[in-house]
Amino acid sequence: MGLIRILLDLFFPIKCVGCQVDGRHICKSCIGKINILRNQQCPSCRQNRFLGDFCSTKCQKNFYFNNLIVCTEYRRGSLIRDLIKGFKYKLYIEIGEILGGMLLNQFRFYSNQIFDLKRAKVIPIPITKKSFRKRGFNQSLVLSRFLQKRMLSVVNCKKSGTGAGLGFGFSTDSEVSFKSDTVACKFVGGAVCCVKHIERSKATKIDCDFELLDCLVWESGHRKQSELSKEERAENNQDSVYVKKRFVDKLKGQNVILIDDVATTCSTLNDCSRVLKKYGVNKIFCFVISRGKLFC
Repeated sequence: MGLIRILLDLFFPIKCVGCQVDGRHICKSCIGKINILRNQQCPSCRQNRFLGDFCSTKCQKNFYFNNLIVCTEYRRGSLIRDLIKGFKYKLYIEIGEILGGMLLNQFRFYSNQIFDLKRAKVIPIPITKKSFRKRGFNQSLVLSRFLQKRMLSVVNCKKSGTGAGLGFGFSTDSEVSFKSDTVACKFVGGAVCCVKHIERSKATKIDCDFELLDCLVWESGHRKQSELSKEERAENNQDSVYVKKRFVDKLKGQNVILIDDVATTCSTLNDCSRVLKKYGVNKIFCFVISRGKLFC
């Protein structure tokens, strides 16, 4: 395996998706250019809403989830677009860990504002069997497992100073920062930290009770969402998602966190939410890496 890795690196060197520098799928400099959102939007009309909730009953109409928390914007030619494609279609684990770190970052921030997040079940958005056979994995499930594992672990900043660790395995010897409106989010010796100038000499236990429920199934036979208009996306998802029987009794009265990589019209998130509501789910909070506009 070591020889194969050496040969692959020799003939197909790993390059940063942002600047094409050899060595990593994304370099420290490019990571620092990612802007982590601290002001969310209404999922329907996209007016500014700090907690990503709906700004009116009119906007809430025909939606079944409560909040949409987005890590960063999805634009044509943007770094995050290349990162998501590298993870989604090529399974670059290093990129997956960085994307997972972004979700973890947002969860830690917004769980202090929305208490119900700390006792929610984590549910990944499903993919079709055809997509699974093609990729070999469900990217939302990978991200959900990462989030669950890190939130249930005791994490610690490896360098003395400030902040609670949001650790994941991006090893670096120096600090690299995300851009953020209110919190300095840094990679510190292999961990991601939200620096709030609070001394912490001991490891920090996160007060939450996560359970991962891979309970949704997406029937094949439907067209890819990325190829459709807003109206076609809504119709394409109808009756395409259902809950696995063994999970039915676990959903009633629960708060749920839905995890996905990209949202555009939110039709997939909404269809999954609609199905979950049928089984008595209480509140639904959607977390996505990025949100874009149609055909961006």
